[in-house]
Amino acid sequence: MVGRAATLTVPFDRLAGKLPGWRFRQQSAGSRFLLRKLLSLHARFDLLAVADAGLFAAHERRIGWWLEFAGNQLVLAYTPRSRYAGQLNAENWPQILLRPGVRFGYADPNLDPEGYNALLAWKLTARLDHQPGLYRRLRTAPGGVERPQSVALLALLEAGEIDYAWEYRSVARQHGLEYVRLPAAVNLGSAQDAAAYARASVRVAGKAPGETVRQRGRPIRYAITIPATARDIPGALAFLRQLASPAGLAVLAASDQTALHPPCRGGALARAPRGVRRWLRQWPRCR
Repeated sequence: MVGRAATLTVPFDRLAGKLPGWRFRQQSAGSRFLLRKLLSLHARFDLLAVADAGLFAAHERRIGWWLEFAGNQLVLAYTPRSRYAGQLNAENWPQILLRPGVRFGYADPNLDPEGYNALLAWKLTARLDHQPGLYRRLRTAPGGVERPQSVALLALLEAGEIDYAWEYRSVARQHGLEYVRLPAAVNLGSAQDAAAYARASVRVAGKAPGETVRQRGRPIRYAITIPATARDIPGALAFLRQLASPAGLAVLAASDQTALHPPCRGGALARAPRGVRRWLRQWPRCR
């Protein structure tokens, strides 16, 4: 079983198709939801891929190791039927979203990294444009619509039930959507802007009921691991080899994911299964 961030659906289905000798069952959901299934409900994933490598780093003692393989950036997606689409640009989107009658969607920040990344982008924009009240106005806007995961917004957008959706650029491009590309200082896609991203933070649900933790901004990085409870390590390693191969990186690029060249490893190499450990040594440590 492969647990994957929903935004990896297209490239992971293509990668699985390149391994006809293996049968891969894949579950798509928000990354925080999948991680909770693994750590709290002891789900038996052979592979787990998330849209925020920081989720693994925050649980390094239990996750052990991971491979970071791709990046992304946040965009505001829309269709030609969206209200005021002809007027929208990278500077005026906050004013457009706050107009009466405009509806916009984002993922649940407690389940999906896209959700808290959208909130962080609002805070970064408020700081960049010197609009201190912008985050609160967007968070409480009557047109705001929250769903468990970002890809659930696509049907609403295509049906005209919402006008705009906060999505990753890869998803917008895969589904042929129009989108506004945000400045690098806001879109969480630039490693060079990591220090600026970290100045913004939001609160998300913690482990215990009612508990919250601070989520700081950081560049979007996808990561994958073979959990300690994996049943099919050879199959999982075959998928990893395919993912990190030139052909796999080409699949990521064709799916509009920003592949990392080369991938990098995080956590403790010694915690990886023996056969996987030998393969992992070829990759540099993540900075």
